[in-house]
Amino acid sequence: MKKILIVDDEKYARFLYMEILGKNYEFTEVEDGIEAIEELESDTYDLALVDLNLPFIRGEEVIKQVIGKLKKTKIVIISALKQEELIKELTELGIVGLITKPINDIKELKESVKKWCE
Repeated sequence: MKKILIVDDEKYARFLYMEILGKNYEFTEVEDGIEAIEELESDTYDLALVDLNLPFIRGEEVIKQVIGKLKKTKIVIISALKQEELIKELTELGIVGLITKPINDIKELKESVKKWCE
């Protein structure tokens, strides 16, 4: 079973991702940048969904700190904001995708996560 780390400070958002993606994945959820770094450094996940707007350490800083160390875990950013320069910079660092909030197409989200976990 593929393992997904969900990093979002909104409890309902984490719940929603788990409900949408279903029982085909094993989930771990954290709510801030400090916890995210601790979990990501274990590199035991197939995919990490990382919100950019996190308490303590912002999502982009989390990604910049850990992405070079990851061998297995792929990172996808979650954002409600259109931050084209930041997204371009993170893509160059190695993120594999972007999920925009609010989620408008559940089928597309499921298909994208399945592809990213391959």
